[in-house]
Amino acid sequence: MGKAVAKKKSTEVAIPDYLTGHAGEGTENVSDLTIVPRIKLLQGLSPEVVDDGERAGEFWHTVAESTLGDTIQMVPVYVSQSVLLWRPRKDGGGILARADDGVHWDRPDMDFEVKLDNGKKVIWNTGKTVQRGGLDQFGSMDPNDSNSYPAATRMINIIAMFPDHLDLSPAVISLQRSSFKVGQQFVSKLAINRLPSWSRYFDMSSKKDKNANNESYFNWSFQGVNVKGKKGPEPMLVSEADAPKYKEMYDHFSAKGFAIKDEETMDKDESDSTEEDAF
Repeated sequence: MGKAVAKKKSTEVAIPDYLTGHAGEGTENVSDLTIVPRIKLLQGLSPEVVDDGERAGEFWHTVAESTLGDTIQMVPVYVSQSVLLWRPRKDGGGILARADDGVHWDRPDMDFEVKLDNGKKVIWNTGKTVQRGGLDQFGSMDPNDSNSYPAATRMINIIAMFPDHLDLSPAVISLQRSSFKVGQQFVSKLAINRLPSWSRYFDMSSKKDKNANNESYFNWSFQGVNVKGKKGPEPMLVSEADAPKYKEMYDHFSAKGFAIKDEETMDKDESDSTEEDAF
């Protein structure tokens, strides 16, 4: 006979009737963040692009390390805005401060001495909030040059499900710099109707664009998927059977937040304002 295993004493507390429905309240914001893989749009000089340029303009899943092609259907289950303050690349790179809600720095009113790519040393102060610090505004990269770029990068983050690739879902799409305007337009598109974002299908594709130096690169494009309705085209919606799982996904990220798995590489991968993005 095998040795008897002692039963563990249950630590579960019985919840009285008047507290039912309130389980877990008070600890909503201390749970571990969900680590989400990222979808990045490959440029001509991205390391994942082969010598003959194949894969440029395709979407790359950073955890699966595989391409999703240049067009894929997606459902935007949750959208947020954040701000990252990066140390200049030639000064070592890396994240100095962040505002995951787009408003409050995790390191408020902090001074950072950095060396710009031109060799000049400046001081960046985050301020009590993103707005008060002003590091997301033009002229903040070099405080003595009103025409300099913003020191901090504002991003729109989209947690997306891919119906044809549920095994690679969810993943985050982070739109910054030149793609930030695309993100703003997409958010506006989501907001003009009363449908929840997690209920709609969109085609995500890449398109050729040009940066400030007139160099070509690939940018993002989002178009709603429509079906023929009684009064013309109508948005294609998730089925009634699938709606609960998308709503559950929205509720999860809305309450718990998320972290991006390979966030430290985003500054190089997603920059489209330099020659590195030409193809």
